[in-house]
Amino acid sequence: MSTQKNNFIQSISDCSISIDVKNVTFESILEQWEMREGVIEELFKKRDSEKALDLMLIGIKLYFLALFLANQRQFSKNSIIHWQEQITDFSVKPLNLEERLTYIVNNPDHYHSYFQLKQLFDMKIIST
Repeated sequence: MSTQKNNFIQSISDCSISIDVKNVTFESILEQWEMREGVIEELFKKRDSEKALDLMLIGIKLYFLALFLANQRQFSKNSIIHWQEQITDFSVKPLNLEERLTYIVNNPDHYHSYFQLKQLFDMKIIST
């Protein structure tokens, strides 16, 4: 894995979200995503991928948190660092999740990654 990709994964893992991961709910995850989604889209429309990147990292972390919660798994900093091994046996996950998340995680500063992440959130793997 390239240094840049490792840095993205570490950045996702390190980014701060305003959710207590020990008492998280699907509603709080969706609320946090919805607060950022429109801003991310606007930044990409303005071709400001640099500013969109920070919000994308948070959005990706929120999705991982939702995915782990949906599968009743403990979420920690290492969950994202080793995400590919972690999700292989998840029973609740969208079709082609590994391929989609690989693209998103490796290219969080691309509009298509935002579009894929939005689609994953819209699939409602999590119940509200």
